[in-house]
Amino acid sequence: MDSPPSYDASQESYPTKGVPMPQPEISPYTYSQPPLPQNQFGEQQIPPNQFGQAPMTQPPVNVTSVVVQQSANGPMNRQCPNCRQNVVSMVSKDLKSDAWCLVLTLCILTGCLCFWIPLLMDSSYIITHHCPLCHAIMATYGV
Repeated sequence: MDSPPSYDASQESYPTKGVPMPQPEISPYTYSQPPLPQNQFGEQQIPPNQFGQAPMTQPPVNVTSVVVQQSANGPMNRQCPNCRQNVVSMVSKDLKSDAWCLVLTLCILTGCLCFWIPLLMDSSYIITHHCPLCHAIMATYGV
């Protein structure tokens, strides 16, 4: 088996050495836009459009977004994922099992003086929103 020729030996058969690369031709139809005229203050003036009117510019618009977040504790306007109706949800509150354990512990340790404290905390409840039409669960908070 013969070994392949070296790179220089393989390139000798191509007439690219010493031959100038062709330059792209510049079209005589190229158009260069003249610079915009300047006013007395050195600012560039915008030329009028084809109807002889200066182009209109719109003033900047400030957009303020307000996000109103309803509390999860009360009824909410929502679309039911089951029946696809826009409804005001029914709310049910259930005490978590951890809160029941804390109520029992506080009742035993303090002699029924402080057992009611977990019952006043929102974090002790699981809040469930139901659809009033089909009774499907729409959302659950505090799990």
